[in-house]
Amino acid sequence: FLTGWADFIFFQKYNFFSTMMTSNCMPMTKAFFDGRMIDTVFYVTVMLSYMLGVAALRRTELSYNKKGLQHAVLAPVVAGFLLLSDFITSTDPSSKFMPAILRTFSWGIINTAGQNVVGTFIFVGIVAVANLGTMMVNQTVNESQRKTIPKEDLVMSLNLVGGLTFGGIWGAILSRKAPNLATCGAFSIMGGIYALLFTWLDRESLGAWWSKKKPPLASEQK
Repeated sequence: FLTGWADFIFFQKYNFFSTMMTSNCMPMTKAFFDGRMIDTVFYVTVMLSYMLGVAALRRTELSYNKKGLQHAVLAPVVAGFLLLSDFITSTDPSSKFMPAILRTFSWGIINTAGQNVVGTFIFVGIVAVANLGTMMVNQTVNESQRKTIPKEDLVMSLNLVGGLTFGGIWGAILSRKAPNLATCGAFSIMGGIYALLFTWLDRESLGAWWSKKKPPLASEQK
């Protein structure tokens, strides 16, 4: 859902994507052959920033995996970078370079964490659509010709397509009802939500103090 919301903002307002790099390769190639070197460097920098985000999560996994804190350690980084990107955009609406780097680095962490947790990239709708298409055809062929797709994959595909779609719809609604939110506020909200999710993933290692029951008083044990 959050990725769909972010994609809508990137598509409508910024002409690049922090959530997926394939959509940056095409405009980068066109910019290069058009001789627009500044734009070419911009897209290359965006992709390098995404790679660094992925590397940051991997480095954290190697250092904190045994402690079970590989996500919680990066929670303030994701929240802080997305908040800072909103702050820069709000003070200088024409600024694009630094907010792009901060957001793309953050989504390198977010997407990789999502892939590690659920087993698929949370932004790749094409895989989910392909699975749904295969399942539809399976209903029209003989059982011997069917390609079996586990029920879990069906649920995941529906959740992924539905989440991206409703996230995009939500972004479209907000663009009409609260147009300034895309410039200042939207990514801060997403950063806060992702930080909470990262912390929740490592709740056991953090002690899960919020879910522990208080021991009964001595008077209650009698």
